Amino acid sequence: MNNSTNILWTNTTGVSGTPGVLTNATTETPIFTPSANEIANGFVLLTLTALPPSGCSVPAIKVIKVKLRI
Repeated sequence: MNNSTNILWTNTTGVSGTPGVLTNATTETPIFTPSANEIANGFVLLTLTALPPSGCSVPAIKVIKVKLRI
């Protein structure tokens, strides 16, 4: 993540129930543990938001679909 002042991973799947857990969500290498509902759903959507350095006001946002298999 070059030229980024802060990054944040979020779970944006939207399944009902308790969401999975993101550990170290402000690093380039977070750890994600899906919930039972997300496993049953078969996938999760993780969104990476990178805040720009000063002088630029538009963050970079990327949504990643992760397929889950048992």
